[in-house]
Amino acid sequence: MSLIGTFAGMLALGFSVNLLILFGLVLAIGIVVDNAIIVMENVDRLIREQNMKARHAAIETMKQVAGTVVSLTLVLVAVFAPVAFLGGMTGELYRQFAVPIAVSVVVSGVVALTLTPAMCALLLDQQPRKVRKPFALFNATFDKLTDALAWGANRLLRHAVIGVLLFALLVGGTGWLVTRLPAGLVPQEDQGVAMVVYQLPPAAALPRTEAVRDTLSEGLMGLPTTENFTAIAGFDIFAGSMRTNAGIGFLDLSDWRQRGGPGQDALSVAGQIMGLGLGIPEANVFAFSPPPIQGLSLTGGVEGYLEMRGSAGPEQIEALAGKLMAAANQRPELVNARSTLDTGIPRYRAVLDREKARDMGVPVNQVFETMQSTFGSLYVNDFTLLGRNWQVTLQSEAAFRSKPEDLDKVFVRSTGGHMLPLSTLVTLERTAGPDILNRYNVNSAARFLADPAPGYTTGQAKAAMEAVAERVLTDGDSAIGWIGEAFQLDAAAGAGGLAFGMGLVMVLLILAAQYERWTLPLPLVFASGAGAASRQVIGTVVVGGRYGPGQHSGLAVRTVVLPIDGRRFFFLPQSQNAQAANRGGT
Repeated sequence: MSLIGTFAGMLALGFSVNLLILFGLVLAIGIVVDNAIIVMENVDRLIREQNMKARHAAIETMKQVAGTVVSLTLVLVAVFAPVAFLGGMTGELYRQFAVPIAVSVVVSGVVALTLTPAMCALLLDQQPRKVRKPFALFNATFDKLTDALAWGANRLLRHAVIGVLLFALLVGGTGWLVTRLPAGLVPQEDQGVAMVVYQLPPAAALPRTEAVRDTLSEGLMGLPTTENFTAIAGFDIFAGSMRTNAGIGFLDLSDWRQRGGPGQDALSVAGQIMGLGLGIPEANVFAFSPPPIQGLSLTGGVEGYLEMRGSAGPEQIEALAGKLMAAANQRPELVNARSTLDTGIPRYRAVLDREKARDMGVPVNQVFETMQSTFGSLYVNDFTLLGRNWQVTLQSEAAFRSKPEDLDKVFVRSTGGHMLPLSTLVTLERTAGPDILNRYNVNSAARFLADPAPGYTTGQAKAAMEAVAERVLTDGDSAIGWIGEAFQLDAAAGAGGLAFGMGLVMVLLILAAQYERWTLPLPLVFASGAGAASRQVIGTVVVGGRYGPGQHSGLAVRTVVLPIDGRRFFFLPQSQNAQAANRGGT
């Protein structure tokens, strides 16, 4: 019932069913049963210990544990609600867990207060009293475990100093481990695909790139883990532009069940592909796994720009970027550090003889417009046709603007009405330079990429790149700026701790209002904080991913509310009755 109500709540809140939502529902399954278990266990206890009928036991249970159910529901919602208001990519990831769990907890609380007592009253009287042997063995083991825990708690209560020291040791050890855990946004996964990039020398002809593509395809299809390989020549995915000397390929790996052996995961296969590329001397071959979240980064690593303030030219930026990448590749945390800026691409530089153009009566702007409209493109105007706006752009066919000799076929009109070929005014000089100039914060920049080495996270790779930049970039006019996953790591810094602190404050305020005192909720807040920190360490080290401290504190709260609420509903009334009897006797 609770999960069905959760889907209805998600529909009302505009959420769709995705893998993160389903993972949150898996966590919710273990939480939503708590409220019903509390009610059913107490009904069963009253039937066994006080020989009540199921109906009367259900009524008495509502008097005893209704407050406990309400407390569990309120504190869990209080923990998960602040997480839903976090911004950025991290907030969106946390929200996929927080909202389904919060909705499921509210629905389970309503079910525990309404449907569960009715079901207990109808069904528990019909249960056989004789317990079968397997269940009797389980009950005996469970009772021994309960007695052992009670004995340990009793010993700690008698030696409070030892208990406090153990608690402090737990908190201190957890804090020490948290500071040494590697940071990362999303762990890398084997998605069954590897991306392959091959690059030839600048301005290499497309047939040469196609020949490398065919050679590489032949070698990759011979790998035992290869299912299919699709390659495209003429596109540079790093620069995001058409280049005749680059190509991209997508290697589909065989099914995961067929790749259970060592060295058959996607990351290991990427290393094998780069080893295979060493046998192709005319090209550089890179291979990497796609990022876990498409669009967050290009290679699943860190990306950024080397920003140069001032009047530095492309050659200076390239030299500094090469120095930075060489130093980055020396770090054990980084592999495949590279820059997309290349100033060695052959090109022509058009030089206009302005004096000659003035003597021949040709306006300079007319020369530039003629060259733009033939060798480039020139915007003319817009027009409306069939209810749509269309743009008119003037441009020559590729066959008439591909060779330097095409200048002889393009004419410009002088003020005297004579048609003069452009070759009489413009001279082409063969030079080299970049075909793409990037900018970052309005300044000239070079884009760079780097992948974390096996066994390292993107957070460690980012920290290593920052350490290298601090050592290499010493002139004061250069700096690195992050994009993609590395930028999200900076944006998410402190977000989990903020949600964790807000959740604990909300828990303290809600329980203080419910219990009408400040001291009773304090053990819950301290214990849930320590439990959340411990689970955070375990989740990061063992599982390899973080759910967020807010989710962990929510899981810790449910185990601490019950004994504190039990003290309130079972022990406090007895002490109050004793005090009333003493007052009546006096």
